[in-house]
Amino acid sequence: MAAITQAFVLAAGVGKRLRPLTDDLPKPLIPIFQKPLITFALDHLSGVGVDKYVINTHRRPELFQSFFNRSDYAGQSVTLVHEPELLETGGGIKNAERYFGSDPFITYSGDILTDVNLQPLIEEHFRRGNDVTLALRDTGYRCLEFSGFSANSAAEKDFFYSDSLGLDGTGRQDRRLGDERRKMVQYWFARRIPRGAPHDSARRLEAALR
Repeated sequence: MAAITQAFVLAAGVGKRLRPLTDDLPKPLIPIFQKPLITFALDHLSGVGVDKYVINTHRRPELFQSFFNRSDYAGQSVTLVHEPELLETGGGIKNAERYFGSDPFITYSGDILTDVNLQPLIEEHFRRGNDVTLALRDTGYRCLEFSGFSANSAAEKDFFYSDSLGLDGTGRQDRRLGDERRKMVQYWFARRIPRGAPHDSARRLEAALR
């Protein structure tokens, strides 16, 4: 069974949409059922064999340091990477790439709750030999047009993140998606990400597909 043992967990957002809850706490540390939201992501990843986490921070980094005070979570390695300036998703990945070496890793939003089955995504990633595999959620709006498992074009000007795993894009409704909840997309953009600078991967992907 294919496995990926390391993950980059996004936790550097400002949390504007959840104010006033995020006035004092970063969104990934807001308690849900008496435990920080980010721990649901870590538990989900642990369930498919991940045992090494790299987590980016921005607001109130000392609160993350306090929670992960031994640089671990449930006996698994945790490395915190602070971003004094927000680098967005792609810039955050580029900033943390030194911690992953040449091995694959999962990028996962630390402020979402999802029960998406990760193992089939991992299996498909290796089976197809993808450079990058994106997990998308159909929200009833169309942005990407697909042929099989490949993205052909971005259908709308505006590009939005959906609440799902990894780097997601959704726009207006695409009837061809039907009831499918996930699509695998092979698209390699990481080599073009500048180091140490903000980078909005979703908008770059949209532009590349036009």
